[in-house]
Amino acid sequence: TLGVVLIGQFASHVVPLITGAPNSGQSAGMAAVEQYQREQLDESRDIVERAARGEDISVEQNERLSNHLDVLEAAAADSDNDEAAAMGAVAEVMRSIQIASAEFNSARQPIVEAGGVDPSVIRTRVDLLATRRRLDRLDAALVTLTETVAGAEESVGEKLVEAGIPERGRAIILRNVLSGLQPELQLEIRQTDRVIVDGFRGMLDVLDAEWGSWEVTPTGDVLFETDEAVAAYVAHAENVDRAALEQQRLQQELLEVVQRGLRSSP
Repeated sequence: TLGVVLIGQFASHVVPLITGAPNSGQSAGMAAVEQYQREQLDESRDIVERAARGEDISVEQNERLSNHLDVLEAAAADSDNDEAAAMGAVAEVMRSIQIASAEFNSARQPIVEAGGVDPSVIRTRVDLLATRRRLDRLDAALVTLTETVAGAEESVGEKLVEAGIPERGRAIILRNVLSGLQPELQLEIRQTDRVIVDGFRGMLDVLDAEWGSWEVTPTGDVLFETDEAVAAYVAHAENVDRAALEQQRLQQELLEVVQRGLRSSP
């Protein structure tokens, strides 16, 4: 498996995150954000419940995040005050995460559909090269997503300084954004993706190095001619399996965090 990108309900924290900042009287833009969030709340709860049941909601969730950012960006452009500046700063950084998440989801889908590295469908070196290219794309997308999430706190802070938000307001905003994004947990999940991608690549390297001296049985097992090849292939496969189990645990933990946030929403 490869991790579904589930961004915490960061947007549910956008309305209160300006509290305490100067000149934070509610604007028409902020009212529009609040209205959008109320309208989306039931759907947010439904999509998280579906994720908890094991559904792959990655594409749908990313589209909803993009739509939410559209509302924030429009609200930010509607006013010229600290509130709008803060929304614009947060939306800009979250947009970079949304774009990186969309590419990761797109890159992971062919790998998921193929069952990872499946020797039974690698019949020629052309097939092997195609699988390697899919892994290369996923690897690049994973690097970008990991770096974007890892730099989110610093990026939001810098954008808020550029927007002229006072220090107290910046602290409140950062605390709420990080509460919604859960970057540490997100990065743990991305680390399991890294182990899975590296494991798939290792399995593919063994198949490549042993080309012509392995076969797939009717039950799907891979038979190699040397014990060394068997040991190397099994070691990579076991790394993938362990990382997948750890990822399931971390995804469940993230889901529970998101569910708690949704239950506390009015």
